[in-house]
Amino acid sequence: MWLAAFHDPVGHRGLYTHYYTAPTKAPFSDLGFYVFTFLAGHLAFQVHATRWEKLHKLGAEFPIVEPKSDWDARVAVEFWPNIGFPTPWPPPLYLDGDELQRFTYRWTGSARIMT
Repeated sequence: MWLAAFHDPVGHRGLYTHYYTAPTKAPFSDLGFYVFTFLAGHLAFQVHATRWEKLHKLGAEFPIVEPKSDWDARVAVEFWPNIGFPTPWPPPLYLDGDELQRFTYRWTGSARIMT
């Protein structure tokens, strides 16, 4: 789960969107990702949930999945799962109207998948 600060003088004040995506290359092609993004005022909230697509994988440990972009680390603050440190806030950069679409669909591009 991630939080991001949002500022757009033109107007966006709310957003609710979700989508489903999946890796296309083995050995992770049997994973599925559900992404939910919610924006209210100046706060953006995003959840990325992983699930196994194949029944024989149910119960297996999920790999760690991270967006593959330096931009993400400066805009979005991961707050769950908590790794034992306070959540830094606010992030160094904030989203604006032009970057909101990129943030919302950042999981459809490249991602780091680590076992």
